[in-house]
Amino acid sequence: MLKALVINDDQVLCTKTATDWLPFGFMLPVLELTVDSPAPQLGLVTLNNQEQAATCLAGVRVAVSLDYVIAQHLILPKQTQWVSFRQLITVLASHDCQMLSEAIQLLRWQDQTRYCCRCASPVLPHDSGERAMVCPQCQLAQYPRIQPCVITIITRANPLTGVKQILLAHHHRYGSPTIDPLYGLIAGFVEVGESLEQAVHREVLEEVNIEVTNLRYFGSQPWPYPSNLMIGFAADYLSGDSDTIAVQASELSHAKFFDTTHLPKIPTKGSIAYEMIQQVLNE
Repeated sequence: MLKALVINDDQVLCTKTATDWLPFGFMLPVLELTVDSPAPQLGLVTLNNQEQAATCLAGVRVAVSLDYVIAQHLILPKQTQWVSFRQLITVLASHDCQMLSEAIQLLRWQDQTRYCCRCASPVLPHDSGERAMVCPQCQLAQYPRIQPCVITIITRANPLTGVKQILLAHHHRYGSPTIDPLYGLIAGFVEVGESLEQAVHREVLEEVNIEVTNLRYFGSQPWPYPSNLMIGFAADYLSGDSDTIAVQASELSHAKFFDTTHLPKIPTKGSIAYEMIQQVLNE
């Protein structure tokens, strides 16, 4: 038997602990399947769990979709609940979050890669267990695709007080502005033929019509919405109207430089945006 994560889109099957809902390691009865030599099965993927520390996902080696569970006539425990990835990242260790992101992305990729993009024939998982969907007709192998995105924290000194400020924006994806709206950082996809640095300058100029300088790499985070690699940069404000920021209306509803002593509601713990903002506050 194998210990498996059970995934339904971005929802993870969890069990209740004394303080939180945590991912549940479902004991998966498999006849011919082994981790070293996985049989090609839709809805089942092998994970790169090399962590030796005692985390809540210790021993988990595979992930299965809810469709797989139903197709195999498996019965899930009653004392479990579906919890979103966004909620889990606020309480889990970074290694566990990365595993969940990996599982969600691989199962979604497998589900959405059913036909060959060259000849339109139905495809199958690679028979060696390699992460690829292979066309039995033309032998084209399709691998998981990662979409690189840049996310940038822009700072300056308040022109009147000298207090450090962070440029934050309310994105349409956060919903309509409320009494306590959520504000995040400037982010966007890297375009074909573009460097990461060029993407930062373009996205900032497009979304808030300002220019930045002194780019510094912060770090990166896999993000399963839908299958992104968030690449973080810090930058200094250079020029542009910083008092009345003209936002890109199709992306943002509002943007403003906020004093670090009076920030609005920001993204939750576990996201790279939160970590970038916290680093500026710690400085």
